[in-house]
Amino acid sequence: MKNVEEDVLEAVNRIGSQTKLALTSDDDLPASLPRPQPPPTSLRPKLPTEVLDIAFSMLSKNHLKPLLYTNSFISALAIRRLYSDVVLARPAVVVAFLTTVLKSERLPLLVRSLDINATNKALPTKNFYALLARGLRRMPGLVSLTLELPKPHSPLWIFDGCTFRLTQFTTSMCSRRALARFLETQPAITELTLRGYQTESLIPPIISASGRAGSQKSKGRADPDAFILREGAMPNLRAFNTVHADEDLVRTIMEGRPVSVVSIPLFADTSAASLDALCSSSTPLRRLSAISFDPTTPEALFEALAKRFVDLEALHLVLLTAEYDQQVLRQCAVALSNFRCLKYITFMAASSRPPTANPPTQPVAAQWHQACPTLKTIILPEGRVWFRSQGKSHSHGSAAAPSVTAAVVAATGGGDAGGAQEGGSGSQPQMVWAAL
Repeated sequence: MKNVEEDVLEAVNRIGSQTKLALTSDDDLPASLPRPQPPPTSLRPKLPTEVLDIAFSMLSKNHLKPLLYTNSFISALAIRRLYSDVVLARPAVVVAFLTTVLKSERLPLLVRSLDINATNKALPTKNFYALLARGLRRMPGLVSLTLELPKPHSPLWIFDGCTFRLTQFTTSMCSRRALARFLETQPAITELTLRGYQTESLIPPIISASGRAGSQKSKGRADPDAFILREGAMPNLRAFNTVHADEDLVRTIMEGRPVSVVSIPLFADTSAASLDALCSSSTPLRRLSAISFDPTTPEALFEALAKRFVDLEALHLVLLTAEYDQQVLRQCAVALSNFRCLKYITFMAASSRPPTANPPTQPVAAQWHQACPTLKTIILPEGRVWFRSQGKSHSHGSAAAPSVTAAVVAATGGGDAGGAQEGGSGSQPQMVWAAL
């Protein structure tokens, strides 16, 4: 990326030089001939505006700022890029930005992506949110919005009167009916991330034995302020990420919508219900990331996933309460054979043995690949990465690497170790070991 920025900067410098026209020497012209008049000076570079805009999009914010002082044409392009994607990490910076853009008729119209983090230091005041509401109402071109606010803050009234159509929305606001009503006004959303709890209590809910963290149901009575979406809301939703949602909220989001990329938590005793809720999507799941608080054994979780999502292409699992050993990892291979097109898998969990006593994981990777031949990348605990490679196997600078590779090649039917090192199995896909 650094080389690309250097090339772009060099191109920008050349663009600046094009605005200065060189004078042609005419000292040798006969006196009887009229001397040519120089063409009118122009501040506009010869390159098309679209090309300049692409070049500027590759520059960092620090490299864009000096372009504001070149000329009016270049400055206008640089301003458009500076304000199209805005990231603000502190409330004071948010206030300064909003104060500036609200003084201009043009600047708010340039904002396409806005990322605000107001969780640092002092809690935002009502005046802060009033200023933010004014700014959002002046940004009709906004398509991506991220709002990280303190936990008890869910000022959904800041969206009143807004005319933007979001395609991406991330928020830490509480997942309650008021938030659902706002989402119902955004039919263009394709990616939704809900990081908030399902309660407005100042004390974070404790994950109970039943696994519910701020569930929508309490003592058998329906919550009138529960997160409920009307049918037909967010018809274009493709990706859904959540941190604290229970199975009820997951089902509400997934049901009848073409969601194929999901990241969810799995709580004790309700992980099966959450996985069933994912099945209510109108399209097969392609990518699933899950953080599990369920002490269920890894092989049982793999079986549950393989039973429901045979069309997965990528699976990423982090088990926080379950442990693994070599035997457990080998048993997971049985469930992996049910996946028809799984290409990428990540499995992270705590080991039941001291780190120094853990056996190597390359035989496990070989067995997993043998059970699921479509696998291209396998990431196992301790940061070991396995990936497919065409041609002969490679050594990664470790004396043990040839034997490690040979073991995997043999287990996957790629030939013996000698053939692998000499290229004897040259055209066969092989599993090659790499360490992060």
